[in-house]
Amino acid sequence: VAGAFSGISRGALLLAGGANFPGIPSWKNGPKKYWSSVYVLPLERSRPLRWLDTLFRFPYPVAYGASLTLDEGILCIGGKNNRGYLSKVLLLQWNNTGKRIAVKPYPDLPVPLASMAAARIGHTIYVAGGENETGKQDALYALDLEKLSLGWKTLPPLPGGPLSDAVLVSQSGGDHEQLYLIGGRTTAQDGATVFYHRVYVFDPLTATWGKRHEITNDLHQPVGLAAGTGSAVGDRYIALFGGDDGILF
Repeated sequence: VAGAFSGISRGALLLAGGANFPGIPSWKNGPKKYWSSVYVLPLERSRPLRWLDTLFRFPYPVAYGASLTLDEGILCIGGKNNRGYLSKVLLLQWNNTGKRIAVKPYPDLPVPLASMAAARIGHTIYVAGGENETGKQDALYALDLEKLSLGWKTLPPLPGGPLSDAVLVSQSGGDHEQLYLIGGRTTAQDGATVFYHRVYVFDPLTATWGKRHEITNDLHQPVGLAAGTGSAVGDRYIALFGGDDGILF
């Protein structure tokens, strides 16, 4: 499946939802299927890793949302299915003793979103960009986990304009953590997909955006990146995994 929610909850890796083409492939115009399956992989060092035989269920089929691992569970944000784009936000929790899944509602997004990027700094969740029925989005939203009743707050928009499928990672900017927005893609006026190699940084203390060095290859040529993922490594680096550079798109 593509675009599944994933994360760690109480000693287990959970993979929820996702989409694929189980019958006719996409290049033959086969129908896309969205799934509600939840797979559980207990992370027990004392025994070999093995997915549980039991198949659990998410409340609805969904793919192409964003997910973050919290102390309480896995926050599953937005996404889409065959009925359209979603604004729902749910916390997915694994109960290892009872071998079951629990779901807790969180405040909905201000608008339905899919293919957005998400990251966390302290007790604040950030969601950047994405797309819905109106097209690509340039919004940055924040949710304070200690003030859930206030819902999502709208912050200064993305400086490069609307985009989806970017990477958003929290990493040190010197004396405090900042958000690094890397790559992404948008739709040009002629309908063509444009892949970005730009890198921006958002300072949550000043609520301002800045620009950083673009993504380049070994020849120092710009390289686009969309639909990948990333993670902070130590307090200096960001590792990027996979994605699409647009060459074969």
